[in-house]
Amino acid sequence: MQKAAGKLSRGCSPYKERQRRYMQRSALGPALVVVRTAGNPHRLRLRVRVLICAECGGGGYEVRVYCDFDGTITTRDTTDYILERLARPAWQDTEAAWVAGRITAAECMRRQIALIEASDVRLDEVLDEVDIAPGFSAFVGWCATRRVPLVIVSDGVDYFIRRVLERHRLGGLPVIANRLSGCEASRRLEQPWQRADCAAGAGVCKCAVLRGGAPQTAAYIGDGRSDFCVALRANVLFAKGVLARHAHERGISYFRYTDFHDVLRLITPMIDMGREQRARAIPI
Repeated sequence: MQKAAGKLSRGCSPYKERQRRYMQRSALGPALVVVRTAGNPHRLRLRVRVLICAECGGGGYEVRVYCDFDGTITTRDTTDYILERLARPAWQDTEAAWVAGRITAAECMRRQIALIEASDVRLDEVLDEVDIAPGFSAFVGWCATRRVPLVIVSDGVDYFIRRVLERHRLGGLPVIANRLSGCEASRRLEQPWQRADCAAGAGVCKCAVLRGGAPQTAAYIGDGRSDFCVALRANVLFAKGVLARHAHERGISYFRYTDFHDVLRLITPMIDMGREQRARAIPI
């Protein structure tokens, strides 16, 4: 991330001055300007402008949205729900080992998936009990209408994700996640997106996914621990739950949301006004 004109200071204390402007740029120059207020420094006022880089004209994508799945797109953590319903009790000991820092998140997921004891039919029945968050279908439609690429990036399980999405007629969305393999008598987890240098120790290195995209402004939507590292790499962060608390405690700029109706309300002016202005900022 390059520094813009002015000081880039995502990590500075929000209490040092009444207002502080942040400029964030991607490799080609799309930028976001936000204003932090003293009354509630981590609830950013909607005075936001996204710049569209000149090279991205002619229908090119200037913004890409990455979205977590469990607890963000869904109303509950899908993997935890499957483990609670279908896995041997030892999954909880594995969870405790991860929370205590004795094993990585990637190792935790591999061990837990191996503990699931259910037929494929029963697995699908439980997955069909998982609902998506209010407003997500509308958000998918909004992204399609405005030709904003939307990618699901999850440290969960690809089969779980696709089953839930397909039930809601959203199966065409691209998904980056751990890969379920094996058979119902011996399930295992493959982790093609794992990276040895992943700061989160996750099966899916979300930071590497963002780094691997074309030059862009990256918006990220999340809620949990697997999103902590990527929160510093996204140009625009939408957060709730423990991710919002993490961002608040570390002075990371973010927009708090409850559901995707909030995300739509916040992101629409960023995209629409930015496209109108193309390669120049609007004074705030």
